[in-house]
Amino acid sequence: MTHTLTAKEQSLAKIFSDDYVFTIPGYQRPYAWGKDQAQELLDDLLGAMATAPEQLSEAAPYFLGSIVLIKGEAQPEATVVDGQQRLTTLTLLLSAIRASVQDSAVQTGVTKRIYEHGDVVSATQARYRLSLRERDRDFFRQYVQHEDGMAKLLELSSQLPDAQARILANAQIFMTGLAKLSQGELVRLVQFIITRCYLVTVAT
Repeated sequence: MTHTLTAKEQSLAKIFSDDYVFTIPGYQRPYAWGKDQAQELLDDLLGAMATAPEQLSEAAPYFLGSIVLIKGEAQPEATVVDGQQRLTTLTLLLSAIRASVQDSAVQTGVTKRIYEHGDVVSATQARYRLSLRERDRDFFRQYVQHEDGMAKLLELSSQLPDAQARILANAQIFMTGLAKLSQGELVRLVQFIITRCYLVTVAT
């Protein structure tokens, strides 16, 4: 039986859409990105946004690396072989922007990228766009993916397992950095991330 690899350049609008439902398998290592990597990601994105033309549609694509998936051609379900650090951190950043921006329409738009609402007419179930390893899955849903989670996450004072402690630490990095931006800049940042930032997806 032969397996074909397909590589595509896709915007985060496509990555965080109904086309993909990502699962981190249990054999993957825990979430490992530290504060320096989170800060570097935010700084890189803000730098790229600052040099983008006023019309974001005219901005060159900004590439954030690649992810490797096991995924059927016609199915959204995708097992993440490589790329969980990027997908988890980008979801965390989107959640931090949602918690920082005041416009309810923007908040709703961000939530759509984090969580797929079920639809009665098309008979689809509600589901998360990214599911972490089982031991961190509920924590990530409660404190990052749910709309009111970020405020609760920042209030946690209990000792957390390493992966969850890193999620909290990186959330603090993002919230501190985003607090320096105006509301207009926050909206432009999330528009830039979703429409002009790309990942290369390699699927088998």
